[in-house]
Amino acid sequence: MSDAFYKAFEDKYRGSRAYIKAQLQVYQPYVDTLRVTCPDGAAVDLACSKGEWLEILNEAGFDTLGFDTDRSLVELCKQRGLNVRQIDPLDGLKALKDQSQILVSGFHLVEHIPFDHLKAIIKEAFRVLKPGGIVILETPNPENMFVGSNGFYFDPRHIKPIPPLLLAFVPEYYGFSKIKILRMHEQAKSSNQPNLSLYEALSGVSSTYAVVAQRSVTDGLTGLDIDAIAPLPGVMLSALTNSYDHHLNQQYAELKVIATSALELAKDAENKLDYIHRSLSWRLTKPLRWLDHQIKLLKVHGPSGRVKAFGRRAITSIVNRGFNYSATRPKVYKIGTAVIKKSGLYDRLCTYLVKAPIEIVILPPTIEEEIEANRINLRLDYMDSNAKAMYFELKNAIQHKEGSE
Repeated sequence: MSDAFYKAFEDKYRGSRAYIKAQLQVYQPYVDTLRVTCPDGAAVDLACSKGEWLEILNEAGFDTLGFDTDRSLVELCKQRGLNVRQIDPLDGLKALKDQSQILVSGFHLVEHIPFDHLKAIIKEAFRVLKPGGIVILETPNPENMFVGSNGFYFDPRHIKPIPPLLLAFVPEYYGFSKIKILRMHEQAKSSNQPNLSLYEALSGVSSTYAVVAQRSVTDGLTGLDIDAIAPLPGVMLSALTNSYDHHLNQQYAELKVIATSALELAKDAENKLDYIHRSLSWRLTKPLRWLDHQIKLLKVHGPSGRVKAFGRRAITSIVNRGFNYSATRPKVYKIGTAVIKKSGLYDRLCTYLVKAPIEIVILPPTIEEEIEANRINLRLDYMDSNAKAMYFELKNAIQHKEGSE
């Protein structure tokens, strides 16, 4: 990738110098401690980019040196009066004297280089650091699902993400005595925040982490102890997902209580309704309800319609009873059928029985019927317009089929 392209890419997406310096303030406790322990110490920054970290170290009084392979970035740093060389960071480290530095730093370097190259850099950092000196390596945090699956690959120069425990093991392997993992730049304020969404659980993890490793103190910088510096709070994936599960379980428990209460209320209402239907007053008022229903039918169909309806029902009842009586008596059935056929009423009577509408007196529904009706209404409430249309079309087809049989 050309220097001009990457510079334009960084100018658009990396952030301003003020923003970068603000992000680097998390390391101020280490800078302050080093300044007290060794105020005139030397510090080297690998892949120094635009030099924001070098400026912070210069302001603290350190003798600084920066390495970068990008010519345009090196020129930019030199224009700002920074001591920077255009060289590969590993080659630059190899050129430094043993135990000449109190700080070796590399911000967003390790994801750009092969793993063997990383091991060589940490090995060289151990050599050039004074006893008690520290190395800081910052990189994107793949524990953040959105960083590991998308954000990391936004920079085309990135090779592959490195898990925190792997990066922390490398300085441990090469002799550093104290290792710390600092997780930072998280979106979630706390893993205990209420109403944590799934998106917040996955994206709220610290987007960046750093490994801070200290060389054994022995007779060197006896005043520096990285364990004495307060750790960053950070947010881990396990903390957010556990918090999300906890809030989800709480909501489930609350809904379960509400559902149980609703079922108890429904059962109580059912018992009260059943008590009403079984009561003496309900049975005594049955004729009144029937009469009210008949008055309504009379208003709709008129007197002649009601008389015809009663007549059809009476005839239908008599004929049905006759058929039921003769169905178990073959001789009676045979004689009766022959008499009706000779009279010419058989076909007419059959046609009448098929076409005659049967009126049913509407009585109050039973508990079971009312519950089932409520279930149907509940199901219809959750249907969209297309589903309701299909339901009623199917229902009408079934009723039409039953009516034609």
